[in-house]
Amino acid sequence: MRTLTLMLVLFPILLIGQNISETDILKDYCEQAERLDWMNKSVNEISSELSQIALKIQQEHLTTIDQIKREIKVDKPELTDKELDVEFVTRLIESLADTCDTYVSLTRRIIKPCPIENKTLDLITNKIDSIMEQNQYLSYSEQLSLANNGIFSIIMDNESQVNKDYKDGFTDPELVDNVGIYLLHKSDRYYKAYLVSESIKKVKQ
Repeated sequence: MRTLTLMLVLFPILLIGQNISETDILKDYCEQAERLDWMNKSVNEISSELSQIALKIQQEHLTTIDQIKREIKVDKPELTDKELDVEFVTRLIESLADTCDTYVSLTRRIIKPCPIENKTLDLITNKIDSIMEQNQYLSYSEQLSLANNGIFSIIMDNESQVNKDYKDGFTDPELVDNVGIYLLHKSDRYYKAYLVSESIKKVKQ
């Protein structure tokens, strides 16, 4: 599937990762993110404000962050400082996606508009949700890879329906664009996997 062009604000991961979900870090971030004016500001403005929130939270929770990193280091002493930061951020992002419904729902508002519903898109979304549910024990990045790899097969298995909804069938460029954006809007599993995977990818760059 082609790389999706999205207007998506990712968690300001380079700023800030006992169990992270049991600390006040996520709670504070969620509460402050919820107060932002998501409907009347640009993506760049929101991104800047989220970064400021993350900086503030980092300063307020330095002791907790250092403690979590020390505990990770005890479990994985082979990690370099850079790898330790990546491991911390990975856990933080996954906990954010799992526990902060507000953040997940709000970031969805700034994705490109959802395509008009049709039977093909609903069929693909249901199939992808099933694949991801069956493989929920895997990491988010592994689930996303499985989902993306399965989309073409689903389309080909339902060619007759695709031909009804798209004039050029499975080669229609509108279908390729619609599928990814529709999944991000309609599949919670797919959206969370995408959000986490893209955020972690940026950390590792």
